[in-house]
Amino acid sequence: MNAALTYQDSRTTFGVSFNYSSPYLDPNMLDLTPGLERYYDAVTYLDVNASFAITSQLRIFLEANNLLNQPLRFYAGDSSRTAQAEFYNRRFTAGIKFDL
Repeated sequence: MNAALTYQDSRTTFGVSFNYSSPYLDPNMLDLTPGLERYYDAVTYLDVNASFAITSQLRIFLEANNLLNQPLRFYAGDSSRTAQAEFYNRRFTAGIKFDL
């Protein structure tokens, strides 16, 4: 499931996006022992971005990703058997953009 809301006028842009995926079988790992197939765990992501045009060529921006601090996790057959977990933390980016 994906949802996104965006607002834009002549100088300002603002967006928020939400993504949810239920658990699913890893298609690249189908040859494992029955009952130990590898699954991707459910994930929920929330991202926000905004920018403001100071002039027609100069813009400042801010992006915030993985605001829910969602890990990437695989499990073997049953969700109680974690096979791998990866943690990426929240990520924030800010900057200035100049168009030539």
